[in-house]
Amino acid sequence: MLVEYSTDYESIRHENVTQDVIRAFMPRGYSRHALGNEQAFDFDGLRGRLLASSYAPAAGDPRHEPMIAALRGIFDVHCTDGRAVIEYDTVVHCGRF
Repeated sequence: MLVEYSTDYESIRHENVTQDVIRAFMPRGYSRHALGNEQAFDFDGLRGRLLASSYAPAAGDPRHEPMIAALRGIFDVHCTDGRAVIEYDTVVHCGRF
């Protein structure tokens, strides 16, 4: 859904930052830590989370309403007791400059 309806989701994804880029930014070495996390939302909260993202097309953009409809469909399929959970890893790089 994000790839289909967003304005620039593919170009701003943090997976585009390679280990070489991080190594150049922290040349004295660094460590990488992945921390499991999750956020639980009702539909209005999930919609707000999406619309707060820079890559979400604003109201009036022709992609906006179809994106919200797609989000509703995804939510309806995956929610439990009116809430959907987004699971993700927060990645932290610790190093010295």
